[in-house]
Amino acid sequence: MKTITIEELESEGYSEDPNGRKEFERPYLIPSLVGLSAFVICFILLVRGKVSARVGMISVGSAWLFCGATILIGYLSRPKSKLTGKPLIKYQNRSPDSDVRLELIYVCPDSKTFFRRVFMRKGDVAVVGGM
Repeated sequence: MKTITIEELESEGYSEDPNGRKEFERPYLIPSLVGLSAFVICFILLVRGKVSARVGMISVGSAWLFCGATILIGYLSRPKSKLTGKPLIKYQNRSPDSDVRLELIYVCPDSKTFFRRVFMRKGDVAVVGGM
């Protein structure tokens, strides 16, 4: 994946789209909430002994995998620009903030806009960030 910095984009006349990230995350909101809710409910049922250990662990694991799959699909996706309808160009931020490990920048060359999405912060373990 190509890399770029925010400063490079801004020096070329690009501006950050304030609604771009919200529009990008919107399709993943409901699946994320469903997976997280299922995880919490299954975990509570397991801890309280309402389900067997086997059923509880399978349910908790399945909910966790569902959440992970939602995040992975978001990471791999290539959204379209809301302004032009064309696919955005995806870059990795070469110089993210100090607490960020993995940040992607989605660029629309036609409208000269971009938005950023953090997928992993320092200290995150085993998943690619959180939606």
